[in-house]
Amino acid sequence: MTIEIITFEKFEDIPTDEYVQLISNVDTPAFYDPRFLKAAEHFPLLPPLRIIYFMAYLNGQPSAFMPCYLQTAQQIDPFGLLANTASISFSEQGTGLFSHVMHCYDTKIIATNDKKEHTGKLLNAQHKIACEWEAEYFGFLNTCDTSLITAAQASGMQTRFMLDRFYLDIVKKNNFELLVEELPADGRREMKRQLRRFSESNAKIIIEAPPLTTLPELVTLCQRTTARHGTPHYFPEKPLFDFVTCCGDMVRTFTVRQDDQLIAGFICFLEEATLHMWCAGMTYDDVKFSPFTILVAEAYQYAFAHKITRVEMGRLNTKIKTRLGFSPLPLFSIIGNPKEEFKL
Repeated sequence: MTIEIITFEKFEDIPTDEYVQLISNVDTPAFYDPRFLKAAEHFPLLPPLRIIYFMAYLNGQPSAFMPCYLQTAQQIDPFGLLANTASISFSEQGTGLFSHVMHCYDTKIIATNDKKEHTGKLLNAQHKIACEWEAEYFGFLNTCDTSLITAAQASGMQTRFMLDRFYLDIVKKNNFELLVEELPADGRREMKRQLRRFSESNAKIIIEAPPLTTLPELVTLCQRTTARHGTPHYFPEKPLFDFVTCCGDMVRTFTVRQDDQLIAGFICFLEEATLHMWCAGMTYDDVKFSPFTILVAEAYQYAFAHKITRVEMGRLNTKIKTRLGFSPLPLFSIIGNPKEEFKL
C-alpha cells in the first residue's frame, strides 16, 4: 500500500473530480463541503496568515483530506478556550497551524479507508509544515474523531476537552408534539409558554433558501449579537455576508419579524439529513416571547417536514440548549509542539 501526500495552497488547485470522488465515498460534515471550504478561503471570518490543504492518494486514488490554517493566537482561540483548557500560551508574534477553522465544530480527517495509516501520514505532513512555517503549535480543534484522537495521543500530542457541541437526533422522535412532551420539565413548560406567547403576537417566521433577501439585515444582527457577548471580531458583518453567500444552496435562514422589524434569526447549513443551526442573531427589545425558543421550535418542525434526522445546535449556552432537548457531545483539542519529539 502506497500513500502519497500532496499539498495545495488554493482549494481551486485541487482537482474537483478527485475531491468530489473522495467526499462521495465517506461521511463528510458540512464544514468540508467545497462551498464551505471556498468561503473559508476567500471570505474568512478570522483571516489566516496562510492556508494549506493536504490530499492523500492511495495507489494513485484520492483517499484522504485535511485543511490547515496558519493563524495568530486571537484567530485560533477567540474565546480563550485553549488558554483555559489546555494551558497553552503564544508568544506575542506566535502562530499555530490548526485544522479546521474555529467556525467548524466537527473537525476530522476525511478518509475513505485504513484511517489509522492515513492519519499517521497526515500528522507527519502537518508536523513538517508546522516546522517549516515556524509555528509554535500545531494540531486540531473542535474534534470528536476518536481515531484521530487515539493516533495523536500515540504520537505524544496533548489532547484536552474543549467544550460541548449540542445535537438532537430527530429520527428518534415521532412528531413535534411528542418531542415537546419528552423535553425536560422546565423545557417543556418553557416551549409551550413561548409558543403560546408567539401565537398571541403579530410576529411571523420566514424560512428562506437562496436568494436570501433577509441576509443583509441578518448578518448585521448576528454581528451585534456576538459583539454584545464580547467577541465582536468573531462574525464580522461584511465577511459574514460574503461567506454565507459563497456557501450557496447549502444555506437556509430562519428569521422572526415583528412589525416588519427583524428581531431574530439563524443562519443554517443543510448537510444531507442534518440541519446545522450555525450562527444566530437575537434582540429581546420590546419582545414578549423568546425568539430563540421559537426558532428552535420552528427548526424541529422543519426537520420533521423535510425528513431531516438530526439538528445540530453548535457550542456554548449549555443550559438553554439542554433544556430544549439537545444533548452534549464533547469536543477536544489536539495540540503538538513542533520543537518536541514526534513519535509517528
